[in-house]
Amino acid sequence: MSHSNAAALTSLVDEDGGQLIAKWFPIVSIWALGLLCFSLPGRLSPEGVSSVDLIAVGKLGARALIVLVAAWILIQRKLDFRAGAPIWAMTPLLFWLGWSVLSVFWSPLLIVSVGQVCGMAAILLLAAVIGCGPASALPNFVSHTLWMLFAASLATLLLHLVNPELSGLDRALDIPGSDGFVHPTAAGATASLGLVLGVLARFVWPRNFTSWAASSTFVVHFAVLILASSRSAFAAGAVVCVAIAIWSIEPRKLGWPLLLLGAGILGYMLLDPGFRETREILSLGIGYMQRGQTVTQLKDFSGRLEMWEAVGAEFSKSPWIGHGYFCTSAEGKLFVWNSWSNPTAHNILLQLLATGGIVGTLLFLWGMCRAFGKALLDVVLAPDNLTYQPMIAFLLFWYLIWTFGCVSFIGPIRPESVVFALILGIAIHPYVRESDGGEQESKREHLPARLAAYGMQASE
Repeated sequence: MSHSNAAALTSLVDEDGGQLIAKWFPIVSIWALGLLCFSLPGRLSPEGVSSVDLIAVGKLGARALIVLVAAWILIQRKLDFRAGAPIWAMTPLLFWLGWSVLSVFWSPLLIVSVGQVCGMAAILLLAAVIGCGPASALPNFVSHTLWMLFAASLATLLLHLVNPELSGLDRALDIPGSDGFVHPTAAGATASLGLVLGVLARFVWPRNFTSWAASSTFVVHFAVLILASSRSAFAAGAVVCVAIAIWSIEPRKLGWPLLLLGAGILGYMLLDPGFRETREILSLGIGYMQRGQTVTQLKDFSGRLEMWEAVGAEFSKSPWIGHGYFCTSAEGKLFVWNSWSNPTAHNILLQLLATGGIVGTLLFLWGMCRAFGKALLDVVLAPDNLTYQPMIAFLLFWYLIWTFGCVSFIGPIRPESVVFALILGIAIHPYVRESDGGEQESKREHLPARLAAYGMQASE
């Protein structure tokens, strides 16, 4: 890059409070990371140089470019590591990222670890750029994340309607290698998060979320959620959406809904005193949730107990430093579920322990507390002076449920990884971390009209 070009780019970062590139780079990254996570039916994940294909090269190249541009933006903005600054809030997570990079050197699957740690670096540095960027751009970042989730679900749904064998949503099909363009569990998580964000926008900021946007997104996400048959995604989405509704509705407004609910139950009991229709509906629901599995398989959490035991045994072989980022076994291959592979632990804590050891796990937990602690405390201690804190809290609640049986955002890059980058960046932003209640109230009064939603009408 010539000196004149570098100077021009630097002026863009510095212009208007450092806003042009800082505003547009996260938006481009949100779309790129969220949508460039597809695969092909029959494709196996690369485990060595000889198995690297064009898809893997393209994904790695895009993520490496995001890492380089994000690092350049942060350097240009003259990072501030003092207490309270955005980067200070992320420091432990950056330490964890550094430990993850270091662990590549003892990983038995070098190519796998390099590719996955590059993706994690892109997520964390994207969050850092969001956290150090202009507060006026935060609504746009949320808006584009919502549209990205909608586009991902819509593309999956349309592909399924054209050819169910390619979409990956049909769990009855046995396709070697990849399940399709999108794994049903990943598709379910995307749809579940889309519903949660939509409900947040509709309940928390109802004047700023038009009915057509809510209707279109809810229908598409719900359709994908049903087709994916992901029990965990369904449960996480349902629990968090109900929690949002309960939190948002004022107690004095619950009278009529509860009265109507009671009248409806009474009327149903009079029409169907034997509950025959209820039993039939419950039978259909149970059949859907079972997905053809036996009671024993359900008790084993769909084979997760076998996976947890196997990965736990591998953790004991290297408890302090783990086996390398995204590698859950000492040899790089583990025989579980009747095949040899490098599986994820299907539990975020066990994945952290197996791949980064106790050292990496402690750094990660420290980082999560440092980054999100202030926003979560505000929800409890300052409920009248909230901006983005409820969104952060409810989405973290979703991740808490989801990561019990899935590695989520520390696994392969998915749309859910981008949502994590978004809430991490917002949580460390001075706009949210400001401790002065008076200033917070002032900020809340001037919250942009397009806050946390898309398809909104200006209401300022």
